[in-house]
Amino acid sequence: MKSRTATVALMHARDKWTWLFIPWMVLLSSFIVNFTIGLIARPENFTTGGLMSILIYMLVAGIVVIHQTFSFALGLCITRRSYFAGTVAAAGGYILLSAVLLAVLLLLEQATEGWGVGLHFFELPYLSDSGAGLALWTFFILLLFMFFGGLTIGSLFRRFGKQGLLFFFLAATLGFGGWTAVVTAMDWWRGVGGWLMKLDFTIVQTTFLLLACTLALAAVSYMLLRRSTVQA
Repeated sequence: MKSRTATVALMHARDKWTWLFIPWMVLLSSFIVNFTIGLIARPENFTTGGLMSILIYMLVAGIVVIHQTFSFALGLCITRRSYFAGTVAAAGGYILLSAVLLAVLLLLEQATEGWGVGLHFFELPYLSDSGAGLALWTFFILLLFMFFGGLTIGSLFRRFGKQGLLFFFLAATLGFGGWTAVVTAMDWWRGVGGWLMKLDFTIVQTTFLLLACTLALAAVSYMLLRRSTVQA
C-alpha cells in the first residue's frame, strides 16, 4: 500500500504536461527563434535571455500547483505534511531532470561554439568555463529557488486569500520604496554600490546562498500550508 506522500507525488508525476512538456516547449520555441536570428543575421557571439523563460515558468508552476491540487488532495484524507512532502518530491524530480537536460545542452552549446552561429542561449554568467557538475548544480538550484518562490506565493494566497496577498505585496512595495527613499535622501547609493561590488561572490557561493534562501522559502510555505483551509 502506497504512503500518502507517494500518492501525492504520483498525482503530480502524472501531470507531465505541466512539469515537463510545456516548460520545454516554451524554452525550445525561444531557442529556435534565437537560433534562426543567429543563422540569418550572423551576429558575433550574442547572448540572449531566453533561458529566463523556464525559470519564470517554474515560478508560475509553484504558484498554481497549490490552487490546482491542495483541496483535492485534502479531500482524499491526505495530511498537509504528506501533501507538502509529495509535492516537493515530485517537483524536485522534474526539476532535476530539467537541470540535467539544461547542463547537457550547455555542454553541446560550448562544444559547437554557440551552435555554429555564436549563440549563447544556455550559458549563464560564470558558467562558461565550468564543468558539467557545477552547471548541473547551478541549474538545479536556480529552478528549485524559483519553484519555492512561487510555492510561497501560492501558499500565502491559500492561507490569507486575495486581501492577504495584496497586503503582503503592498507592504513589500512600501518597505522597498521607503528604503530607497532613505538611501536617496542620505546620498548612500555610492556606498551601497561599493559594498555590493566588494561582495564578489563566486558561482559556488552564490548557489549556496540561493540554497539557503530556498530552504527558508520552503519552511515559510510549509508553515502557511499547515494553517490553510480547504476551499471549494
